[in-house]
Amino acid sequence: MSSDDKQKERQKEHDCLFVTDMMEKLDKVIKREDDVGKFYTEILSRELRKDPTKGAEAIDILFHEMENETFQGNAQARILAGGLPEFVSWPFYNAIGVVYEHVDRKQKNPILRRVLNIFDHMNYAEVNGGRGVGHTTGIRSSELLSDVCIFEPLYWPGLYEGREIIKKNNADYKPVVEQVLDTYGLIQQDNVRSDFLVTYALLRNDFWGHSEKFMELVEPKYLDRVINAMTGIRVANTTKKDEIQEGRSRLFELLPKATHPKIDESIAKRDWVVPGKKLDETSINSVTKSELPT
Repeated sequence: MSSDDKQKERQKEHDCLFVTDMMEKLDKVIKREDDVGKFYTEILSRELRKDPTKGAEAIDILFHEMENETFQGNAQARILAGGLPEFVSWPFYNAIGVVYEHVDRKQKNPILRRVLNIFDHMNYAEVNGGRGVGHTTGIRSSELLSDVCIFEPLYWPGLYEGREIIKKNNADYKPVVEQVLDTYGLIQQDNVRSDFLVTYALLRNDFWGHSEKFMELVEPKYLDRVINAMTGIRVANTTKKDEIQEGRSRLFELLPKATHPKIDESIAKRDWVVPGKKLDETSINSVTKSELPT
């Protein structure tokens, strides 16, 4: 064997050892991520339920502690893994979302500010799923996800998951419903990543021909929250009458007719975050009756 061949052989062995070492590190990281993720998500959930305002102060702190403990300061492992995987980060966000849907705007805004603090330290394409699996792609709560995207539209993940479900089932009503909804009209969470994004997609008239029938099966209170969130994403960024009317008309075009009264109720109420303002307890959206579309 020539010296060049020996050198190539040694390099090949070195590369194999490097790959083996890398995979062993990743295996350990994945196991640790699962354990650490559950630990920090349980802490967060407990703190938010006990006191949403005080618990909000811990959100981004706990997230970064979870990240640091997962990778134990190993920058190489973090890069190889591409940051925290979805089975760690998504449950963390969804623990927030459960509480978020049950508190008022004064309590929502500090929570939202902390979630945005986490995302603002990332590239927006990592957040919305343009690169990797994303972060907002796995948020189930319609209220949390809509407020995040109203405040920062770059974090909107799109409706790809719901459209893919329609496509895989050839837009056939029965298999789509069986995959997505349980007997109570709620989302089967084992089968989808984001309840809100999938429901939004399946309510769209332009995505398939069964949006009216699908809407009739959705649990009414859950449906109301989804409609409110969809409306906010479309019109929360303006208080101008003509722009509100334009957004309202577009929603009427895209969504089943039975949703239209709820859309008007949401526009009148405007219980969304105010984009562009400091997220404190005074950041509550408002519009005068004279500005509402008729």
